[in-house]
Amino acid sequence: MPHRYKKGDIVEIKARLRDRFTDEGLATCCESNKKNHVMLYEKIELENFPSFSDFKGKKYEVKHGDKAMIIKYIGRPLKINFDTKWSRYDIYEIMTTSGKKVQIFKHNLTVVIKD
Repeated sequence: MPHRYKKGDIVEIKARLRDRFTDEGLATCCESNKKNHVMLYEKIELENFPSFSDFKGKKYEVKHGDKAMIIKYIGRPLKINFDTKWSRYDIYEIMTTSGKKVQIFKHNLTVVIKD
């Protein structure tokens, strides 16, 4: 079973250019106009990813290295294999330091403090 972050874990957001795409070439977050920033959305569609409209709701800009707290595990897109090596596609709801709730792929997170 792949490692999952737990509610309360403190994570760091990875938002550099190389962190926006997986080894398979799939986008896990949306570009910002600022270097080392990305746009995160309130929801990532589990049913459709990868598609052209995976990110829904309000969007918020975050920068590489920003801290956040895990609120809950959302799941893995239905089209993604549940093998351990695919756990980078697990989706979490997080709360940013600005108090915004957004969803993000594990690919774009690094754990800082475990609860």
